[in-house]
Amino acid sequence: MKPLPQSLLQPPEGASESILGLYARLARFEHLIDGTDERQALQAAVDILTGIADHEQRQGPDCQAIVAVLIYDLARFHFAAGRCEVAERLIVQSQRRLERLAKADAMRFAAALPIVLQSVAEIYQERITKHNTLAHYQAASAALLAAGMQGDSNAIAALVDALCKEGRLLLEMGSYRQAIGYFTRALRYYKKVSSATDARYLEISFDLASALIHTPPRRDTGYALLQSLRTLAARLNDADRLAAIDEMLAERPRLDRFTAFRHIIGI
Repeated sequence: MKPLPQSLLQPPEGASESILGLYARLARFEHLIDGTDERQALQAAVDILTGIADHEQRQGPDCQAIVAVLIYDLARFHFAAGRCEVAERLIVQSQRRLERLAKADAMRFAAALPIVLQSVAEIYQERITKHNTLAHYQAASAALLAAGMQGDSNAIAALVDALCKEGRLLLEMGSYRQAIGYFTRALRYYKKVSSATDARYLEISFDLASALIHTPPRRDTGYALLQSLRTLAARLNDADRLAAIDEMLAERPRLDRFTAFRHIIGI
């Protein structure tokens, strides 16, 4: 995905001090979004959304232009990470805002529209590719389930692996609600072949928690699961998983603020 024209990153002539401050935050976000630190980039986005939410002209063209650029670059960020479903949802919101802005001020905003349309096409193509891969996984899962129903315990173990692959692909795509179902089924079938709360159980449960916390209505459930998995990871002496759990728990306030501000400004 190409970046938007640099002209959109510059404040208009005669902009107020508050708008200039928001553009300064946007410049910092632009610097971070092309890096590798997702936490810092997310914090910079939260800073912008905080300023927009508090601004008395948040529905005005300057604030909406900043939001459109922010959403587009978040879409770029998620697309680069393979989360094409999230990228698709975001870029549609950016496109709608830029189309409205271009109707009112074509000189300032129209040049962005062909870039956005090209990016939409890229995202759709990637989504189709991943859905085709998912369809192959689903066909394998259906065959394994049929064998498992006939009493083949090896097929059930393989089914767990297949369901986890499907869930992780959906997780990577940003299809968090769908991923929840796959990891839940994987755990259910895993319990048919093992009664132990072992490293494999921890791995599947951690993936389930990851999907849950990115689904706002299920976020509390996800964090409750993480808390219980923290005890299991400590018992299993899994230092890497323990560190990952602690990092996710620490990120909750930032994730909650980001979700809240997205609702306030309507993205």
